[in-house]
Amino acid sequence: MQEGQQLIQEKPELSQVVRMKLEEIRECWQELESTTQAKARQLFESNKADLLVQSYESMDQKLGQLEVQLAYVDQGQDLTTVNKQLKKLHTMESQMEEWYKEVGQLQAQVASIPQQTKIKETVAERQAVVEARMVRLIEPLKERRRILLASKEVHQVGRDLDDEILWVQERLPMAMSQEHGSSLQAVQQLMKKNQTLQRELQGHRSRIDDVLERAGIIASIRSPEADSARAGHEQLAGLWALLWHETERRQLVLDAMYQAQQYYFDTAEVEAWLSEQELHMMNEEKGKDEPSTLQLLRNTWSWSRPSSELR
Repeated sequence: MQEGQQLIQEKPELSQVVRMKLEEIRECWQELESTTQAKARQLFESNKADLLVQSYESMDQKLGQLEVQLAYVDQGQDLTTVNKQLKKLHTMESQMEEWYKEVGQLQAQVASIPQQTKIKETVAERQAVVEARMVRLIEPLKERRRILLASKEVHQVGRDLDDEILWVQERLPMAMSQEHGSSLQAVQQLMKKNQTLQRELQGHRSRIDDVLERAGIIASIRSPEADSARAGHEQLAGLWALLWHETERRQLVLDAMYQAQQYYFDTAEVEAWLSEQELHMMNEEKGKDEPSTLQLLRNTWSWSRPSSELR
């Protein structure tokens, strides 16, 4: 451009021709610059679309692998395996949450691609496939979690029933003991132990009620697991009622034994006192003088006083 201006100054007669050529060059340059920018934008959008397609294809592969893994998540044979399966499922759910976020980011990038282009259509197809696959996985994941939680509750109730049945059975021998004590002190000790057991039962009642309620719910469902829960429910309920009955019966028996032993104890004390008084009354000692005679009278009065109190 500078050379053209210089030529116009040196040869004014050529100024019109030079200006025409300069304008043609300027227009060609602008056209070239515009075309170059358009090509650059096209290459950028094409590269961006290729990256989006690759991202969606990678996501589609991950979802396919997750579908395969989900098919191998069973309901478990015991509490340990159920917990392992739940942990595995939780990992899958966490992956899905991350992928949801990633898909949301991809959607924002897809929105920036110009509409009504071949590139846009290609990306939109891959996007639709991935999003539809994610939607299809939502319900199977929820259903698998529901099945695993139900299976966990069945196994947990079975374990709880076994634990509580054992707990009751360990305390039945004390409640059904035929030892009633052969002395007042022995009876008091046995009463104290039985009352401690009754307080323990009272404190444990809510736990037993909870286990029985959960077992009753499972027993009411028509399933293979219901038979085992029903049998455990009946056994625990029967043993629990028996334990309560035996502790109450034992308390009544011990109360009666306490009354009897108290009577025997009081009777023994009276007999001992009477024997002692009899020995004193048989004493033929007489006062030798007035002071000794007064002392004997005081002793006699003190011995006869408990006798009047007994009456």
